[in-house]
Amino acid sequence: MLPAVMHGVIFLIGDLENMFVDCLKMSGNLEDIRVFKQNSDDIEVIMKIDGVVIPNIIVPISLFEEIEKGRHWEFYGIFKKSKDKVKNKGIIYAIKPAGGSIKSVTKLRFTVPGMMAFGAILAYALTYILTWAVAIMPMAAKADNIPEAFGHIHDLALLVAMLPVLFFLSCAVNFIRKTGNLEAWPATAPSVVIERFSKLHK
Repeated sequence: MLPAVMHGVIFLIGDLENMFVDCLKMSGNLEDIRVFKQNSDDIEVIMKIDGVVIPNIIVPISLFEEIEKGRHWEFYGIFKKSKDKVKNKGIIYAIKPAGGSIKSVTKLRFTVPGMMAFGAILAYALTYILTWAVAIMPMAAKADNIPEAFGHIHDLALLVAMLPVLFFLSCAVNFIRKTGNLEAWPATAPSVVIERFSKLHK
């Protein structure tokens, strides 16, 4: 399910300006669902729920095969909330038909945090190197003992590099916590969800 996983990663560990997301539960009668882009394991669709057209929605194929028009559904989605509405998308993580049980993409629950952990490693290494690059000249110039100065730079770089690691790991823990309690996701009307998308996509 690499494409679906990658979309999850885009939402949760992509550009810092687009890092923030909402986990929302959207329900209503699914009047129509149209595919406008197909990937290997997920599709991008436009949905019409209770008369409201919701664009830029990514649905894993395993869930799409279960969805039927004309029925009442609960859609558990992860939505970007970037100020740039053109960039906003949503990914359907789970679905629930009226009177039925929840079906979710369980692989995403642990694969996405795993990729976040990998991102944390990369961020650690990059931050460590950048800290050295920024600090080495001024600290070495003021130091009487160069090896001692290098030791201080090393300690500083280790400390600074832990900041993005803690951020990524907190995102991973938060994702696991939220996907473990779907019923706690706030119910949001389709007419409210649509407000985060650009008019270009409506």
